[in-house]
Amino acid sequence: VDTNPTKGFTKIDGELKPVPMDDQPIFSQVGYKVDDYGLVLPLSKDLVEDEDANLLSYIGRWLAKKQVLTENKIILEALDKVKSTEVNAKPFDAIKKVLNVTLDPSIAMNSRIITNQTGYNILDVEKDTTGNYLFNNSLLRGTGFQLLDNAISVLSNLHLADVSGAAPMYIGDFKAYVTLFRRKNLEIRGTDIGGDAWRNNGYEMRAITRMCASVFDKDAVAKLTVKPTPSV
Repeated sequence: VDTNPTKGFTKIDGELKPVPMDDQPIFSQVGYKVDDYGLVLPLSKDLVEDEDANLLSYIGRWLAKKQVLTENKIILEALDKVKSTEVNAKPFDAIKKVLNVTLDPSIAMNSRIITNQTGYNILDVEKDTTGNYLFNNSLLRGTGFQLLDNAISVLSNLHLADVSGAAPMYIGDFKAYVTLFRRKNLEIRGTDIGGDAWRNNGYEMRAITRMCASVFDKDAVAKLTVKPTPSV
C-alpha cells in the first residue's frame, strides 16, 4: 500500500543545477489471512419432499442474511482495535472535534458515523437551551440518518453492544480504514447422499464462505464511547 507523500518538490538551486533525488514513493505492507466460515443445516427428507412453501429458497435467503452478519462481525472486530475516547457530556461537540481536529481533513470530508441504537438515541434526544431537539431543528436529515453532512448508520444493540453503559460511535472513512477480503463468496450446496443425510433419510444444506478483514489506514477512523446524559 502506498503512503501519501509528506512534502513537495525541492527547490533547484539555479540554472543547470542537478535536479534533486531526495524523495521516492514509500510503501507499507498489509498482510491478511483468510478464514473459513460455514454451517451445515440438516433437514428431514420428508419435509423437503412434502412442503409446498419453497422451503429451500427461504433457507437460501436465511443463509444470505447470516453472510451479512458474519461480514459485519469481522469488520466490527477490526473497528474494535481503534482506541476510544470517553465522552460524558456534549456529544455533538465531541463529534465535531473529531471531524475538525482528530481526523485528517481529506478523511473527514468522506466520513460517516456508525453507532448503535443507544448512540443514536443519545444524539436524537439532545436539546438546545430553548428545549428544542437539536437533531430535528439544527441538523440536516435528508433521507435516512444524517449528522451535518455525515451519514449515520445505526446498528442494533444486539450486534454493536454498549461498552460499560456507554454507546460506541465510530467516525471516519471506513473504506480507507479497513478492507474486507472475500476469497470465496457464499457457496450453498445441498445433498441427500453425503454426510449423514443418506443414513438418516435426510437432506443436508451446507454454506461455506472464506474471508477476512485487514486494517489499511489506522488513522482513518476515531472512536467515541458516549454515556447518556443523566435525566434531571
